[in-house]
Amino acid sequence: MERHLAAVPRSSILCKNNCGYYGNPSWDNYCSRCYREALRKTQRTQSASHSLSRASSRAFSNFEAKRNKVARKSSSTVRNILKIVKDQYEPGSRVHEESVQAREEFFKLLKTWRSAPANDVSRQITKLLKDINEADSADIIKFSNSIKDFYNHIAHRIYDSSLYQDASTEQKENLINAIERFLSVWIYPWAFTPANTDDEEVDLKLQDRIRSLHWVSHKHLDAPIDPTSPEQSRHLESAILHLIRQNEVQATEAKLDQIVDCCREVFKALRLNTEAAVSKSTSTASNPANADSFLPVLIWVVLRANPPLLHSNLQFIMRFASDTRLNTGEAAYCFTNLCCAVEFIKNLTYTNLGLTKEEYETQMREGVSVTLCPVDIPDALSQSERRYSAISQK
Repeated sequence: MERHLAAVPRSSILCKNNCGYYGNPSWDNYCSRCYREALRKTQRTQSASHSLSRASSRAFSNFEAKRNKVARKSSSTVRNILKIVKDQYEPGSRVHEESVQAREEFFKLLKTWRSAPANDVSRQITKLLKDINEADSADIIKFSNSIKDFYNHIAHRIYDSSLYQDASTEQKENLINAIERFLSVWIYPWAFTPANTDDEEVDLKLQDRIRSLHWVSHKHLDAPIDPTSPEQSRHLESAILHLIRQNEVQATEAKLDQIVDCCREVFKALRLNTEAAVSKSTSTASNPANADSFLPVLIWVVLRANPPLLHSNLQFIMRFASDTRLNTGEAAYCFTNLCCAVEFIKNLTYTNLGLTKEEYETQMREGVSVTLCPVDIPDALSQSERRYSAISQK
């Protein structure tokens, strides 16, 4: 039976609006910018926009009350989390350790800047918080848009304002990246799997779906790798671990770094397989690794890894990473392909694997897992397994 693996050529992962950026199946194949614009147009036609402005002299504490009501995940106060000026820090506050570290690292970076731009960044972030407090932060889409709009605003400000004119391009980029790291870690305790979404439910369904496909081999997917090769296996195991470890970090940048490292390991395994094939062949021609061979291997890696809270991690990145980070460059390419791999797994049928319906159903009942060549793997899953157990008991 002929196989019909839904390998995605490069052209089909670009935004369907033909803007030149990478699209994403979760955004209806738009890039993040075009998707948000399309969403805004739809919302404008459905209902008149309305303002929920509420003047408040206690913006920080009000927002904390709303955060506790909506997410019930963080016991720290906005005032204690967000404050950047060191002498305003209250030692007695209960703040997530990662938030404290993010604040300290961000404060350390701001100290390397002159007081005028440093104070300007602090004011801009404080204004962002006040605006969020006055808006409907229970709406995750609106909240995501406000964060992304802020990224765009602060980037333009850093590049255009005379306050930052003495800084180099590298310094400006480092500051923009630091702002995203700080904000994404700060909002993480309640913006990751927010209570008013079905993220955790989808995670469990996806985990079960991947587990049910544990028997799918690289041959079923026409993935040009040899998992029994010790050399390739090392890179494939490393790819699996990077995919798992994206759940162990909080910043959007750090999560994307893990995805990029995963994809780099996949390409290394592909190159080794190509070299091995060439050495066994009388022909000297070599077919370099490309998108058509890369995606099937990435699908196989996802199936082998069954990464913790995969849907939630992808959603957090889509909601709170900057448009620039998701639309262009290596990270955008890797992230888009990972989303395509997940969509393929969700919709996979027996025809994609070259099986009859009866063979597929038999494998789903009795399939034997296909494993890699044994490689020592550090225990990177203990914390994630505990969280999965807690979620499943809800």
